[in-house]
Amino acid sequence: MNIIPKPVDAVMPAMPQMVIMVILGVLVVLSLIYALRMLSKGDNRMLILMFAGLFLTLEEGLAAFLIKVDHSPVGQYEAFEAFGVHVPWWMALLYIVFFGLGGYLMLKSFGTGVSGKAFWGTWLYLVVSEGAFEVYATHIGMLTYYGPQPMMIGGFPAYMGLVNATQALAFVLVARIWFATFQGGTRWLLVPLAPLIAPGVFVFMILPLASGLDSGNYAYAWAGAIASCIIATSLAALALRGLRRIARIEGKGQTFAPLGTAPSAL
Repeated sequence: MNIIPKPVDAVMPAMPQMVIMVILGVLVVLSLIYALRMLSKGDNRMLILMFAGLFLTLEEGLAAFLIKVDHSPVGQYEAFEAFGVHVPWWMALLYIVFFGLGGYLMLKSFGTGVSGKAFWGTWLYLVVSEGAFEVYATHIGMLTYYGPQPMMIGGFPAYMGLVNATQALAFVLVARIWFATFQGGTRWLLVPLAPLIAPGVFVFMILPLASGLDSGNYAYAWAGAIASCIIATSLAALALRGLRRIARIEGKGQTFAPLGTAPSAL
């Protein structure tokens, strides 16, 4: 494995950081108020997903290490450090919004069934919105991808849009099954398990690309990126099948039973 040096750290701009932190902070507060309102009505799913998103910020250090992205520590409002990566507060807030608010909206959207058009439309929206945000973030110096990066569009590698979109939908599938299987306080176990589930899916998708980047060879990096995109798209298709299967089970008036037993009628 070649050691790919990080770029010389520039100063992370203070004003864009503050603007993004305020916007995301407002979204987190509004989401928390709504989640608490839903909790008072007996629905704890959104609050659980928000805490799961908070725990999932632990993934960022590993992800940044594998895909070679640098969050400059100079001028950064730092939340924590992992794998030698300085993770800013705006990134932590983004995880809460992405997996908490976004995850709950997708969970509700797919709650009564999902068509292929709706699913792939959501997937494409996630790909494009993720890409647009990161193109802006790289343009103003809040993110820097380095190494022999393939598929670059405005400083952002397009493969990341596919990978992040699929990771979100795969996590929604797991959450859908989890919430259909467990009730009450047991549901909260999803929070500590989240840093194992979503990063596991991410690493599975990104390993070919990470191997190509570590080689230092641009052609290998391209081959790895193509393989990662194929894996991400295939997993997205499997997530669609899983969501449809759950909808069919619940549409027949059945519930998920303990492991090893057949579903029972309501």
